[in-house]
Amino acid sequence: MRHRGLQAVMELVRSVLANELHLALVTAPPTDAKLTAVAFAETRLCAVFSDAHAAAVKEQVTLEDFANDEWILLPRNGIRPSTTRF
Repeated sequence: MRHRGLQAVMELVRSVLANELHLALVTAPPTDAKLTAVAFAETRLCAVFSDAHAAAVKEQVTLEDFANDEWILLPRNGIRPSTTRF
């Protein structure tokens, strides 16, 4: 089962290709050569974790605080998320 957010992105891209929409804002550029994707803003990322996580007591976190955690990665093509450890 695909993630609902990914389905929404894929539907937006399909709508642009079908000329149903003039543009769509998505988190990763689509790979279709018929489309132009231009980055126009930097997005702030927020780490979300439970109060039980060791980083919960810190005012600022770094990637090292999550080095032993499992991550969910959304690929640039927007097809299927995967999990990995760094």
